[in-house]
Amino acid sequence: MTDNEEEPRHVKPARHRRTRRYVLAALGGVAAAGGLAAASLYPRSDEGAAEERSLPPETVDVTRETLKETRTEEGDLVYEHSAVLTAAGIGTVTKVPEPGTSVEQGGELYRVDDKPVLLFQGKLPFYRELGPGDRGDDVRQLERNLTELGYDGFEADDSFTYYTGTALAQWQKDNGLDDSGTFDPGTVAVAESDIRVNAVEVDKGQKLAGGEEVLTYSGRERKVIVELAENKASGIAEEDEVTVSVPGSDPLKGVVSSVSMADTTDPDTGEKTTRVEIGIDLDDPSAVTDVETAGVDVDFAGRVREDVLTVPVSALVVLPGNGYGVEAVREGKAEYLPVETGLFADGNVEISGEGVEEGLRVGVPT
Repeated sequence: MTDNEEEPRHVKPARHRRTRRYVLAALGGVAAAGGLAAASLYPRSDEGAAEERSLPPETVDVTRETLKETRTEEGDLVYEHSAVLTAAGIGTVTKVPEPGTSVEQGGELYRVDDKPVLLFQGKLPFYRELGPGDRGDDVRQLERNLTELGYDGFEADDSFTYYTGTALAQWQKDNGLDDSGTFDPGTVAVAESDIRVNAVEVDKGQKLAGGEEVLTYSGRERKVIVELAENKASGIAEEDEVTVSVPGSDPLKGVVSSVSMADTTDPDTGEKTTRVEIGIDLDDPSAVTDVETAGVDVDFAGRVREDVLTVPVSALVVLPGNGYGVEAVREGKAEYLPVETGLFADGNVEISGEGVEEGLRVGVPT
């Protein structure tokens, strides 16, 4: 073999005077362009692209497909609506729930003076006693909870009537409360939905004067929270569809439900930074059964290129000048064809160029 002849690709060449061009910097360029690990690009010599040469060890077809770019970020699977529940009444705590307990609308949260404090749903804390003739949004909230729990016989509006008191007295009797027919705000606590008890902040025997933190809670549904630097959150918007990988479960579909700014403080340095908090609702939260909370991976969709020619990234060849090409195989002969690269996604790359067409066989490393 003379100095002007090129050795077959994938075979270690004998030492000779001309140095082959391994453009290692191009590997980083491909990785940066596609968000992928560095591909196994293999080089060509300085001879022309159309020169006949030995065949590559393996080949694949140029295919036509839709490429979808994804980016993966770390997040946390948590229970939604974390909040603190405070005591509305006074007395001695006689029973507390276990952390992890789920409480539905109308269910018992804890007991004071051996009387239950029950869960109502709404946004307005009850702040006064209610009886016949009272009007207001708190009356409407009381009546709505009674009707949703099966105590009716009145119109659920903002007016407390005789019939409201009759239904209220029956609810009080059924739950072991004084059936006075007037409403004591200390007998209930209000949350926006059914809850899960995260931690209990009081002990049995503790005296409550009103306003103490009794427990922390969250909603019973799981959601995913992703925190990103501002520059990494660009392009992510509400209603974007995502895929969430949860330990021990199949990948789950979800949708971005909120994108908001949040200030965080580094516990070590005290430095304050602004982060973007992304909330994700799972399409089927009940599918997560084996874990309470966990770190997860979230795949966000990026650019989409429809009906484009693609090859595996490993089929790219570094050409002189740091351009790219593919090693085309036709009629038992191989030649290099320069290509323009487009979107990189899922280990494939969009290509175009003269002579590049669907079904063309191109070389790849073994």
